[in-house]
Amino acid sequence: MSVSINFDNSELISSKEAGRLFGYTSDYVSRLARQGKVVSSRVGNQWFVDPRSLSTFLDKIIAEQEARPQDLSAQRK
Repeated sequence: MSVSINFDNSELISSKEAGRLFGYTSDYVSRLARQGKVVSSRVGNQWFVDPRSLSTFLDKIIAEQEARPQDLSAQRK
């Protein structure tokens, strides 16, 4: 069952659902929400995140991880 809410004209999904969709744990998604790294809202004790914001953040992290070996190689030369 998918749990979502509408907040400020955007649909937010639960951190559990977001973790399942993106292949991360709900704890990791909740931590990103607490740290303000993704658009989110807390309802009671559950975090809801904007899936587009989470996707953008994760794409950025993956790009940085892929670029790091090249940066280190360039620094060593």
